[in-house]
Amino acid sequence: MAGHPYEHDVEVSSRYGMLGSIDANTGDTSLGWDTDQFPMNLRDCAYVMRTVIAQGGLAPGGLKYVLHYSEKKSPNFV
Repeated sequence: MAGHPYEHDVEVSSRYGMLGSIDANTGDTSLGWDTDQFPMNLRDCAYVMRTVIAQGGLAPGGLKYVLHYSEKKSPNFV
């Protein structure tokens, strides 16, 4: 479903009974794929969750978020 915002992809997948899991990463929309960043737009996240709740949840999948550890960006813990 390239070329559409992810909210559209989630909604259409749900309408056709094909929504079983969500990759919750986001990124630069001009790239066409996610860049493992946290979703920051609350309105978009709420729309997606409304769709998930309306279909009765996600089954058999769930929400997936890939987290990459970076020593350069992480605080030093002793």
